[in-house]
Amino acid sequence: AAWWVNKQEVWGEKNKLGRIALVSLLVIGGLALWVVGVPVMAETGDPDLWNSLKVTLFYVIGTVPIQLAISLILAYLLFQKIKGKTAFRMIYFLPYVTSLVASSTVWAKLFNPKGGLFNRMLEAVGLPALRWLQEPRGIGVLLFGPDIPSWAAGPSLAQVAVLIFVIWFWIGYDTTIFLAGLGNIPHELYEAARIDGANGWHLFRHITLPLLSPTTFFLTLVAIIGSFKAFAHIFVMTSTASGGAVGGPIKTNMTAAVFIYDTFYTNVRNGYASAIAFILFALILAITLFQNYYSKKWVFYS
Repeated sequence: AAWWVNKQEVWGEKNKLGRIALVSLLVIGGLALWVVGVPVMAETGDPDLWNSLKVTLFYVIGTVPIQLAISLILAYLLFQKIKGKTAFRMIYFLPYVTSLVASSTVWAKLFNPKGGLFNRMLEAVGLPALRWLQEPRGIGVLLFGPDIPSWAAGPSLAQVAVLIFVIWFWIGYDTTIFLAGLGNIPHELYEAARIDGANGWHLFRHITLPLLSPTTFFLTLVAIIGSFKAFAHIFVMTSTASGGAVGGPIKTNMTAAVFIYDTFYTNVRNGYASAIAFILFALILAITLFQNYYSKKWVFYS
């Protein structure tokens, strides 16, 4: 805000002292708010709210990069001249056209610790069964034991199970959009590069990725916004696995959207839920504005 006010022409070039004084006041006020207000809010704030924001952050980081990377690889493979690529495209897109509630219910049954398909597969290869959606411990603890630092525990296995479902559900949509983006790249560019001696990696690195950047930007923007607002499948899978409790074991799947629902309908704190909704809106808006600004450095529309 101080930088923006400093750039306004209303202060004039000659009134530098006034501009410096105003900017100084704004900077001092901002620092005072940060130094005095933020620590107090962090210490006295609702721990469930902080937990929901942390879970939401894990959710975004654990889904968006992985699903986009897998979708890009699948789209690039399906764009090649292979047999049956039309059937493969339809198969990969089927999860997206299915009902989100129905598919999340089925996946909750697959993750059932007693007789679920995934535990049967683990037992078939000699591995112990897991609690999946009922497991509150982090995957770092499960892999390396309880003696690891708390920051290395990572998301709970219950949240990882939800992340697996989300990646499976969105891969078909992202792959289809990537295929459309690949179809808009002029084929003459590939032919000219091959004549100059470029191999497959050079074609992908210097032609496909740059010219696919608008599609990647669109999918990244939509995926991050959707991840921050995710609710239906988390609600269905956690409530199915925990017998009606929302948010999973010890609230390890309590994302911001689920926390808003729980605050509004379960605890009947309408004003507080509305305030949290505005906080979530502000976070999504800030991240979206940052993405739009930063996209100028890596998105190519020509």
